[in-house]
Amino acid sequence: MTNRILNKLSLLILFGFSFLINFGAWAQDTPMVPDFEHFYEDVTQQKLSQLYWRLGKFDIDDDMAVDNYLRINECDIYKEYKYNQFEWNGIRKKARVYLRNNIDSFPERFKYEQPILLREYDPETQQFEIHPRYRIDGARKFELYSLDFYESPCGQVSTHRIYDVEGYPNALLLELNQPLTLTEIPVDHRIAKKYIEERMKKFLELPESRRSREAVYSFREAYIVIKIRVFSYKGTEKIMNGRTRATVYAMLEGYEIYGDPEHEQLLHYQNYMRKAEQTPVEVRLKEQFEALKRKRGQ
Repeated sequence: MTNRILNKLSLLILFGFSFLINFGAWAQDTPMVPDFEHFYEDVTQQKLSQLYWRLGKFDIDDDMAVDNYLRINECDIYKEYKYNQFEWNGIRKKARVYLRNNIDSFPERFKYEQPILLREYDPETQQFEIHPRYRIDGARKFELYSLDFYESPCGQVSTHRIYDVEGYPNALLLELNQPLTLTEIPVDHRIAKKYIEERMKKFLELPESRRSREAVYSFREAYIVIKIRVFSYKGTEKIMNGRTRATVYAMLEGYEIYGDPEHEQLLHYQNYMRKAEQTPVEVRLKEQFEALKRKRGQ
């Protein structure tokens, strides 16, 4: 009886040891996956045009606003029928019905990317230092442009300048509900080791005369993908060359940091929504918006 028990214990210990080895290998090879619940849109002219309607920037009876929405989102229809008065009146009417029925489904969550450079990695704290030129130190305001900022809107003819479609800025000034600070980022040592080794391959391709510590850092590029929820429109102002910029209030919901432009090598992420207090999101948004208005004396 005693021998049978000992044999079973030995098998269990052997199985457990084998499982730990296999699990460790699996964990090492399994990429990190962020746990964001929502989908975040890229900032494009079309998505911004929908955002403005969701935020209540336009009056549904504003013909110009409706026409320009169609110009951005239904270019072929706009080109074919805009100057056919009878056809266009019918199209505009259908567009109003569509906007009324779909405003609540238009996007409010967006993501945008900022490139950075990393410096030394501390094995003890398991953190990368962010290059001083790219550090974010308590910033609340961010300016961003649509990915197609320099593309001509539908039907625009100009060889020198590109203008925004009237009422639809392609640049945003974000005012976040909380400051963002990023001076260093925690990265698991296995992920950091792989990242550093890949960058060293590029560095070693340099001739000896060009190698330096700063040259090492120059290959340690990374990409911050900031994730926000826009909840209020403040106003629009002119910026440059006939372009305009909309100021909006947004909730910072988190960010991801990747080691490659394809966003396949995730180094670190932070999900503020997961850590948020158990206060309903709409209540927190209203409180933060009112606080921003009080701060500005509005």
